[in-house]
Amino acid sequence: MNLSSLNAIFRSLFQAYSQKRRRKPVCYTPNPTEHLEERVLLAADLNDQLREARWMGDIGTNRAVTGFSISEATDVDMFSFRVQSGQRIGIDIDRAGGSLDSYIRVFDANGRQVAFNDDGAAPGESFSYESYLEHTFSRGGVYFVGVSGYGNSTYNPIDGTGDRNGSTGRFTIRINQVDDNDQLREARWMGFLTQTRTATGFSIDNPYDVDMFSFRVNAGQRIAFDIDRPSGNLDSVIRIFDVYGRQVAFNDDGAAPGESASLESYLEHTFTTGGAYFIGVSGYGNSTYSAAYGGGDRVGRTGNFSLRISPLGSSTSNDPNDQLREARWMGDINTTRQATGFTIDVPTDVDMFSFRVQAGQRVAFDIDRPNGSLDSVIRVFDLYGNVVAMNDDGAAPGESASYESYLEHTFSTGGFYFIGVSGYGNSNYSPITGFGDTNGSTGAFTLTISQVVNTPPPPGGSRVLYMNFEGASISNSDLTTWAGSDWQSSVTGYLDPEGDGIRVSQFLGGQTDRNQIIDGIMARVQADLTPYGITVQRVYGMGAVGTGATTLFFGNHNMAGIPHVASDIDFNNDNGTDIGFVLEEDWGSTTATITALADVALHEAGHTYGLFHVQVVQNGTIFNESMGLRYSTNSSEWVRDTAFLDRSFEEYLNHSGIPGTQYQNAHQTMLQNFGLAPSANRTAEPQLSGTALRDIFLADAVRHGHGHDDHDHDHEDHAQDDHDHEDHDDDLHDQVYAVVGQDSSSVSRTGGFFATNDAEDRILV
Repeated sequence: MNLSSLNAIFRSLFQAYSQKRRRKPVCYTPNPTEHLEERVLLAADLNDQLREARWMGDIGTNRAVTGFSISEATDVDMFSFRVQSGQRIGIDIDRAGGSLDSYIRVFDANGRQVAFNDDGAAPGESFSYESYLEHTFSRGGVYFVGVSGYGNSTYNPIDGTGDRNGSTGRFTIRINQVDDNDQLREARWMGFLTQTRTATGFSIDNPYDVDMFSFRVNAGQRIAFDIDRPSGNLDSVIRIFDVYGRQVAFNDDGAAPGESASLESYLEHTFTTGGAYFIGVSGYGNSTYSAAYGGGDRVGRTGNFSLRISPLGSSTSNDPNDQLREARWMGDINTTRQATGFTIDVPTDVDMFSFRVQAGQRVAFDIDRPNGSLDSVIRVFDLYGNVVAMNDDGAAPGESASYESYLEHTFSTGGFYFIGVSGYGNSNYSPITGFGDTNGSTGAFTLTISQVVNTPPPPGGSRVLYMNFEGASISNSDLTTWAGSDWQSSVTGYLDPEGDGIRVSQFLGGQTDRNQIIDGIMARVQADLTPYGITVQRVYGMGAVGTGATTLFFGNHNMAGIPHVASDIDFNNDNGTDIGFVLEEDWGSTTATITALADVALHEAGHTYGLFHVQVVQNGTIFNESMGLRYSTNSSEWVRDTAFLDRSFEEYLNHSGIPGTQYQNAHQTMLQNFGLAPSANRTAEPQLSGTALRDIFLADAVRHGHGHDDHDHDHEDHAQDDHDHEDHDDDLHDQVYAVVGQDSSSVSRTGGFFATNDAEDRILV
């Protein structure tokens, strides 16, 4: 017998022994019950408990697993991983084909839930049924993530019980370390800028990467920031922030002294206030991230860079009258003051004037052109250089619309103030340093400052609509304080049910026609609100509190489900504080974007003045009426001028939040609310719950074209164990047709909208 034959015999014996070891015990006494129980155990979910989790490893680099599936309605797949203390991790679920509506939960080693997400959009992804979350782990160790279908979100990760029916489908899970140097608190310290500081060997190594650096300056110090590329082709962007994360300077493609124009960045900035500041370096395309919390990244360029920060000493502007300290004194505004013979003689010229007012005084600022073609812009500042009012192309009483400027402002605090006059296009200069000029219109002007005889505002009203285009971080405490007893249910019902506040990004940040769009929106809204004595003013801070005024925040926000929304339908217009949100949208052209978003702004402000939705399609005719916003599938009908018409329209939803049989004349209601017409007999304000208001605004979102495709889970229903997507769709279907007075059973779902026989009655979803 040779060696090969012996090996064959040993292999046969080993295989026989192995098969015997693997054979299940034979039950010699027939026992159907035991046999059935054995089959049930084989069919159980084998990966829905912490002890069964699939190990993903230490999260120092990206981890990805593919080929998994929520194969049954009660299926859960569990994964484990290890993190370090303070590590921030991103968990991303993508659909590998199919239609899984996923839900992810993160647990500690004791099975306690530490984070969860449904429908979160990963950086660079659009809104969908997929899930994404980021979480900072305060303690290092082993953690677990459970993946299930929407509807199955209350299972027990310890023993696998508590499953409910949910969505099914295939998925991929990715767990990665999130950028750990993209927030102020993570910035690399560069030191006091008493000498040049450099940082080399850095890289924007992925499209969402941001590198943050901190430094300290003295008041009045002028600093140069220079980005160079040692290799590669990074197209860099630099942003300077204060300690609150507010942007104070920005540059893309600036050429440093002695360098030719390139895709590198360079800027110089004079810091009027000493202290700590921050610089963020990112790739072109990623310039609207939040320095405060690291979110809001967009896809940008990548590559290596070096940073050089150099003190330049102090510097002054060549323009001798463009700073607060250089302003021409106009005196106390107890009589009309006038400045004549002035000229914006070069495109970057600014002329600054100072004056003093009393608390509560209302003052008018009027720019006239004695000759020439100056397209003027006026900005009013406080002692600290904060903008308190602004106007472009306002028509003074008795004047027709033109490129001249006019505004009225009530000063709640007495003292010294300043007005800057410049040409259109040059409206972002710093009144403190005089820098930041851009080319604008030129020509001669006359400035007239006069006192306006105040008439007391009507009860519960204020003739100012404030607009914020610069972003805001509104805490839950802010919302609660502003709401008072007026719209507290709105905070918990739909504005901030999670209690983590509302963050709004800068409106159209970095877009070349941004200022033109902002000015256009303000002008359109001002034209429509002028009949009611309302002045539109641009602000750069938080909401106007306790004055009865409304503040609109323009820009992308972190609220789920409802894109454009108001804090309340302020029936009788008697709230102390009102706010609203207008989402950033691109309508393909500057003109179209201006008109569409002015329409939205009027609509949301209208809610805060007590106006409800109305049906504006009558006998086949569509009427201009802001409270019937986007009522047609023909988008050309959306992008046009709107106004509150002196005509009665049937309400979509009445004051109780159900299909309406009441009528609303928005024009007359506005006149009454702002003291320009006799008030009707006012009825008691309906006490709408947050849920009822949210249902109203959901119908609003549907008519905006942001309905089911935005996957708008109800914040309250979402937490219910028996929530079902199919029922959710049917409820929304019925709700939309309840809104327009149609029977949902008689219509069909076609082409992205619900259709009836009348094309004008189609409502986008």
